[in-house]
Formats: sequence, C-alpha cells, structure tokens
Amino acid sequence: MPRVVKLVFFVIFLFLAACQPANTPQPTGSITPSKTPWPTRTFTATEVPPTATLTPTITPIYPTSTPVYIFTALDTRTWLEYANPKYNFAFYYPPDWRLILDEDEDSPTYQHLIRLQPDNANPSIAVLIGFKGLEECIDINRPAVDSGELVVNGEIRVLGTMITRQLLILDKKRLNVFYNGAAELRRNELVLTLSLEYLGDAINGEGLTIEQEEIADQIIASLRWIEPPTATPTITPTITPTPPYTATPTRDPSITVTVTPTLDPSITVTATPTVTNTTSAYP
Repeated sequence: MPRVVKLVFFVIFLFLAACQPANTPQPTGSITPSKTPWPTRTFTATEVPPTATLTPTITPIYPTSTPVYIFTALDTRTWLEYANPKYNFAFYYPPDWRLILDEDEDSPTYQHLIRLQPDNANPSIAVLIGFKGLEECIDINRPAVDSGELVVNGEIRVLGTMITRQLLILDKKRLNVFYNGAAELRRNELVLTLSLEYLGDAINGEGLTIEQEEIADQIIASLRWIEPPTATPTITPTITPTPPYTATPTRDPSITVTVTPTLDPSITVTATPTVTNTTSAYP
C-alpha cells in the first residue's frame, strides 16, 4: 500500500511539472545615462627651490699640486761633509752612507755626477747630484722618466731657492723623487740636477719609504756655498766733459800787415831839457 501511494504522488508531481510555462527571460528596464558631471581634479604646482649642484670631489690617493709635504729637519751633527772647491759648493750626508764620484772616462757625466747610497751590499736607494759650470757643455740630465704618474708633493729650499718635489708613482708605490721637476737648477755659476732613485724591483718591490725620503731631502737641503758668491759690480759709465775748444790762429807769412800810427792833435807833448853838470876838459 505505501508503495502505491508513493507512485501516485510521483505521477502527480510529473503532471504539475509539465504544466508549468517555459522560463522566458523578461526584458529589463533601460538605463538612462546620468548627466551628473565627473568631478574635476585640480593639480596645484608647488615651486621647489633649486638645490645646490653637487660637484663630485676627487680625492687622490697621493697629494696633488697643493703642497702638503712638510720638510722635517734631521740631526746632522754627526754627518760627513763633501766639499767641491772648484764649483764652490758643499753638502752633508749620513756617516753610514757612501759617496761615489763618477770616474768612468767613457761616461757623459765623468767627474760631474755624485752618487750617494747606504753603505751596504745591496742598497735599495741612491741620491744623484749632477753638477757643472754654467758655461760647460756637459749633459747632467737624468734619462727619460720611467712609466708611472708624476705628482707634485711639497717644496724644499735649496741654495736659497724654493723648488718642488715631484714623485713618480707606479701602482701606489713611490719610486722616485725629482727635485725641481728633474730640470736643471741654475744658481749663479753652478748648474745642478737632483733626484732620489729607487733601485729595487719596481713591480714587486716596496718602493721608497718616508724615512728614506726624509734623509734624501736633508742631504739636498744641506747644499750650501763654500764661499758666498760675490755680486758682480755694476759699472756706471763716467762722462768727462770736454773743455771749450780754443782756436790758435796760424800766421800766413805771405801776408804783411803795416800799422800806421795816428797822431791825436789834442795831445801836446812838451820836451823839457835836462841840464847835467859836467866838467869841461878844456880851460
């Protein structure tokens, strides 16, 4: 019985479902566009004051042309002295250094180049002093500069003149110091070339130390005159005035001059005889 009831209800459900109208979509209402304007966005320009222009600052590893080197005087009371009377100059050098004068007759700097270096088996530095007279035709200039960068590093006084110190730098190592830019220094009748040379390996070596540079600077700064140069006297020409010329007439013998006296009638000459008492020889 329950199964019959369920079947009846199922048939009724199917009948009702078949009687429902089709699900037709209904048109929707039209949308009228709104006339409300879009909001206006206002942009305000705010003036920004210009900022300072930043100039990049290049900080070199080594000093540039602005001298920052400060010469420090060393105690030279125990140093030795070299004097050259012929060229009238002298200087001091450390007692544990050796002085070598170029004695090679085939050298262009024969007897005109002094080499100063530590007195050991393998010196790593040398101070070179070339010298000659002002009128001598001798090449005392150093050979061409090695590879590297030249940087001015301070000044030093030599024979009363301030000259520059110029470093030769390669791979951040200081290899040479050129005094007066390796150019000839002319003082009175003397011409000099001055430098500090690194003798070690430029690639694998350590280069110059500050202590070595200070010793070299002291040697160069100790240069002095043996006798103070005498000033050349200035000769002022003296002008002696010539006395007035007096002409002496020359007499021509072919010309005869006769002078005729002129009697002035206003002059009267009266002759007064003078009587002299004489004794007559006759009676």
